[in-house]
Amino acid sequence: MRSIPFPPDRFVVGILGLLVLPILSQVSACSTEDPLTQFVGDYGQPDADSDTVVTFTARNGELLMGPALWSGPMVLRQIDADSFVVPPHPRFGVRFMPAENGRRSIARVYGLSANAEFVSLADREPRAIQLLESGKPVEAAKRFASANPDDVDRFVAIGQRLLRSSPTTIGQTTAYLEALARLLPEASAIYATLGDAYVASGNRGRATDAYRHALTIDPHNEQATVALTRLGALSVESSSGWTLPFPLDSLFAPPTAAEIRAVRSAWTARDLAPDHPRIVRREPISLDGRLAEARIIEHSVHGSRHVGVVVVPVGIGNEKLPVLVETKGVSPTFFPLEVPAGLTSPLMLGDLRDRVVYVLPGYRGERVIVGADTLVSEGDRSDAWDGATDDTIALLRVALDVTPEADSSRVCAFGRSRGGAVALLAGMREPLIDCVVSWAAPTDWFSAMDLDGWTQSELVRDGLRNRSQPGATGGQFINYFLRDAISGKANLETTRLHLIASSPLYFADLLPLTQVHWGLDDTIVPSINGKLFAARYSRSGGSPDCLDVHLHPGSGHDQDRQLAPLQSRRFIADALAADDTALDSCRKRSD
Repeated sequence: MRSIPFPPDRFVVGILGLLVLPILSQVSACSTEDPLTQFVGDYGQPDADSDTVVTFTARNGELLMGPALWSGPMVLRQIDADSFVVPPHPRFGVRFMPAENGRRSIARVYGLSANAEFVSLADREPRAIQLLESGKPVEAAKRFASANPDDVDRFVAIGQRLLRSSPTTIGQTTAYLEALARLLPEASAIYATLGDAYVASGNRGRATDAYRHALTIDPHNEQATVALTRLGALSVESSSGWTLPFPLDSLFAPPTAAEIRAVRSAWTARDLAPDHPRIVRREPISLDGRLAEARIIEHSVHGSRHVGVVVVPVGIGNEKLPVLVETKGVSPTFFPLEVPAGLTSPLMLGDLRDRVVYVLPGYRGERVIVGADTLVSEGDRSDAWDGATDDTIALLRVALDVTPEADSSRVCAFGRSRGGAVALLAGMREPLIDCVVSWAAPTDWFSAMDLDGWTQSELVRDGLRNRSQPGATGGQFINYFLRDAISGKANLETTRLHLIASSPLYFADLLPLTQVHWGLDDTIVPSINGKLFAARYSRSGGSPDCLDVHLHPGSGHDQDRQLAPLQSRRFIADALAADDTALDSCRKRSD
């Protein structure tokens, strides 16, 4: 048996607390003594026509704040009797004014589109935005149109926000836009957005009709023109786009067994052993109030200089602590790794945050910021998936070599979005990793990253035609996977192998003990990534005890901001205390 890696008093209290929180919340929900009850309810700006409504709810002993048309509420931390903030983003928060009759009637909310005074809507007629969110789309449309029929841009923006925040309610969004189209039949923008709703629901015939009607009203409607071009219903002359040396349909053909074996062989042949590692700087930092030391590490990967960070809690003496590798996400601008401000795992671990050594990879071509220092690893930052996994594995091996406080027999990896995929890939490839926690990971670049009803192939074709940069339609995919093909440096075979090596789905049988999370309303990494991944794992013969899958309703790319951290904290604590035999049994290796 492994010894429990956390002090028994803290470990037991933490785990028991997680187990009893739901029970306590049910009890408190029935009790008028719950101190959070006074804050619960809908609040809006005094203007009755305002769409800015915020809902406060209590769950599991915490107050949650959910602005209208957001994908999932934010968890609040109470800082005094009347004030709450969103950790780790204290620019978001609320201050309630003194109570009246046991409930608060005024809240000053900050960090949204405007810092403003909100009033309780408990005894007021529901606003149009509340009707929309409560499943009454036709009534909402009528209320909007009757109040201000000229405010078409606002009505359309609300429909677009619904499409982007709640794909699981596409039927209600479509009903809202259809009602608006009947009420305001001369509004081209409404028909174009209604076309988007039809595409998202899979009804391309009705989408084509809606887009064509939008162009009948306004021949210059770019939204409708772009959509009809994607649908093949409109021809647009373009000779300035990028071209590939192979058909795009061939790129997105399903991977073959031989291609998957070739990727595995290539992984095995890579040399990621520690190369010239050294600690170049030590910096004191705070992990949400707990003192720690950040050690900047420099080493080489395939001849290129790389940097990463190891964070060791202060005051542990000669004790060895388990290791948590946090793999960061990515954006069109390749946001930097900021230590400690940009970390998710300390907040997720809660009271256990100073009971692990953190290993934080800095990826090729990307920036790492620690204190006043900004460091950049050498290499091509566009190699952001398979290459980033190499960097993660290499830094982990280096960190274990140069960090005497790290227990190499207890290692977990955690990441979100791009980081979630890299954590999965690293866990599949690196035997040192005992467990993985992954949030919102892209798992398949061939069939699972469609967006709003448009296929990945359609979006990439659009991006090639328009020479899209990261941030524009298809631009990130092109930057990650097609730059070398466009320049003639890569053919179809090498491009497809790179795509496969960046898709954890095809290696699900190599998983260690793993927990995965997706939001059902995620429009960045659709939840189909999770459903396909779980199905593939099951078909490979994986044990249901080794893959813990969570699909969060009413949540977007951040999953459920309260439950996902609680579930992941418990999972990591249990995994790091598990028997070696139990952990080893979860990893099934294939030839």
